[in-house]
Amino acid sequence: MRLPLWAYGLLLGAVLAAGWAAYAHIRAEGYREGFAVAEADCEAERQKQETANRNAIDAANKQLLERADELMKKELQLDDYVKANDLLAAEAPGADGKCLPAGSVRRLNTIR
Repeated sequence: MRLPLWAYGLLLGAVLAAGWAAYAHIRAEGYREGFAVAEADCEAERQKQETANRNAIDAANKQLLERADELMKKELQLDDYVKANDLLAAEAPGADGKCLPAGSVRRLNTIR
């Protein structure tokens, strides 16, 4: 039995529609899976960058505290030098004079 021509056209259209539906479904699934993988990779990279940033900030803060302690020690040392210089200047002969004697100049130069 021979089918009419329109039946072959209908059959061809149905096959094409089924093929297109399968292609669209597979493509959509691939897109969703690919998007999920890319999103997971992006999140992992973001977490890694956040950890690296946090570690860098912690290291910088530690270095800052060490430098602040160093600076505090130098400031105390400078204060000690200034106090010692003031005592020596007060005891030096000619401390009441308007000019600095050579000993005072040498003491001032040691502070530099």
